[in-house]
Amino acid sequence: MFHPSRHARPAPGRAAGFTLLELLVVLAIIAILTAVLLPALGQARRQADSVQCVAQLGKIGTAIAAYAGEHDGLLPGPLTMPQGAAYDERTPGSLARLLENYLGPSGPASAGGPRQSALFQCPAATRAASGYAPPSYLVNMLPVPGYGQSAWGDAALQQQPLRQAALANFAEDTKDGHPLNLAETWAIKDADQAYFAEINEPGAKSAAGLLPVPAHGDHRNALFHDFHVARVQVIIVQVPVTPPPKTPDAQRPATARR
Repeated sequence: MFHPSRHARPAPGRAAGFTLLELLVVLAIIAILTAVLLPALGQARRQADSVQCVAQLGKIGTAIAAYAGEHDGLLPGPLTMPQGAAYDERTPGSLARLLENYLGPSGPASAGGPRQSALFQCPAATRAASGYAPPSYLVNMLPVPGYGQSAWGDAALQQQPLRQAALANFAEDTKDGHPLNLAETWAIKDADQAYFAEINEPGAKSAAGLLPVPAHGDHRNALFHDFHVARVQVIIVQVPVTPPPKTPDAQRPATARR
């Protein structure tokens, strides 16, 4: 049976499909939705990166405790202050190399290249770097009271690390008149040049190659010496971040607890 309504032609003066006005309305709606959703998606991604970073630092802390347990309480070291993901047998001061047996296998960066430990690469730092992988973390090189050196030793000075028992001496130190303890003394945290500006060392040698600002924006994630992980708010300091000096005798930064 023939149904005229099924074969009706478009009304005179109206072409089939979208009109220009309808197309512009659709594009405007898409633009509005994009403007509304993108900030929310970006915030969700930043939060996910921070959560993953916290989890990575927690696993690193567990590995450090396991290492000390198998080495008569000796902490892994000697270390350098910036800690990245790439390493091989000749990499001095690499915590990833020392903890390889406790953190699982690491894949090669390329054929014949250095090995990679994904736990030492903060996802937010990788995203912010856009094309290169800067060191994601710093170890605290603050001298332990009574020992005159950091808990991790110093690879550049060939100082050997201390035992965990030595960290109890942090309780004898004070900050603003209040005793410190292991829960208030950071061991490892996110790396960026702005941190060195906060401690009045904007041109420090250890700042070379780091991100200019904190990867997580308003906070850094930190593993403390009691092995808990927490966010540390960023201190805003109006100090320009300058390139490190090229002189070979550049002093190492005097680190501080946050």
